[in-house]
Amino acid sequence: MNYERCTSCGFVNLPGAGNCVRCGLSLGIDGESAERTDGDTYAEGVPRETDLGKKVLFWFRIYSGLMVLLCLPVIGLGVILISLAGTFESQDPQGDIAAGLIFGIGGAALAVFYGFGAFLRRSPSGWFIGKILILFGLPVCFLLPATIPLLMAWSKPDSRVYFGRYSL
Repeated sequence: MNYERCTSCGFVNLPGAGNCVRCGLSLGIDGESAERTDGDTYAEGVPRETDLGKKVLFWFRIYSGLMVLLCLPVIGLGVILISLAGTFESQDPQGDIAAGLIFGIGGAALAVFYGFGAFLRRSPSGWFIGKILILFGLPVCFLLPATIPLLMAWSKPDSRVYFGRYSL
């Protein structure tokens, strides 16, 4: 199969697609000049705005915001461990400081990462980043009722098309 590469955005489209699935540029298969389509659909009649895609992005932003809130106690625990390292009769105050740094820095890094997820844009790379953020939540047992349905909806074809990630 010969896939069509868009000259504007570089997206690889299905063979015979008249317009780019990502940006709507005419692929000029019959020697036509490249022009953008202004309709409500991508190539092959796939809608630009899908209801599932909108809902999934909305719930993903809620998920990202809640994950940021869950990171705040972890950061607080790190600060507490560092501040109380030398005050109690601890057998390993240096270990307490190290654990505090791990909790504090790790929690802050995850909070920043999920904070960016709350403002995720519709793009193929945005879809990939979102999937990674959802997968980071899978090891947390009490998040499974939220992460599994979100991951399943995120991977559906309608959601992938909504983000411009057309499966080939």
